[in-house]
Amino acid sequence: VDLNSWYRLPLSSQDQPEDRTGHAMASLCETTVVLYGGFQDRNGFAFNDTWLFDGIREEWKKLEVKVEGRFLAPRAYHTGVVLQQKESSCRCKDGLFVYGGIGGHGNRTTLREMSDVLELRCE
Repeated sequence: VDLNSWYRLPLSSQDQPEDRTGHAMASLCETTVVLYGGFQDRNGFAFNDTWLFDGIREEWKKLEVKVEGRFLAPRAYHTGVVLQQKESSCRCKDGLFVYGGIGGHGNRTTLREMSDVLELRCE
């Protein structure tokens, strides 16, 4: 692998996240990353979607994630980190922890700072 060059991946799926900034993205295992939230400036709104990217197949998969039966409020400019269980080498027992950011429903004028902690459990 040449670490001095960037490569654009030829994605095998049309189903992929919309363009965004301010999202959290972290590795769940050697071949899978998770993307959560973000902000789309041209439309002025935050996302509440969660995606997995499979590095072997080079394709995205959208997850339907709910908290206590409800969809998450949109969120951007948050931080995220994956914590792995000691006995786990891949995503089945890993979790993505997300803190803070700005979010809420509506456009940029209604977004507010957030101070909660979320855990996405990959079971």
